[in-house]
Amino acid sequence: MINAFSTYSDKEKNSPEQNVSFLRHRNQQGQWMVFIIAIKPIPANESLWIDYGEQYWQAARTPIAISDDNSEAL
Repeated sequence: MINAFSTYSDKEKNSPEQNVSFLRHRNQQGQWMVFIIAIKPIPANESLWIDYGEQYWQAARTPIAISDDNSEAL
């Protein structure tokens, strides 16, 4: 598991420092691959912290409509 170090709603002074990052790579077949890479030394048993990005948090806060076969969106 990789924890998000920021929710972008309020950057806390005591939030952990990012120690891993995403790396996107397109292979020879044109497929995108995503790697997680360390951006600084990480001691054993230390949590992994990554920046999911502001767009992730904006989408995560957007309400979603839930419906079933018998009713309209709730």
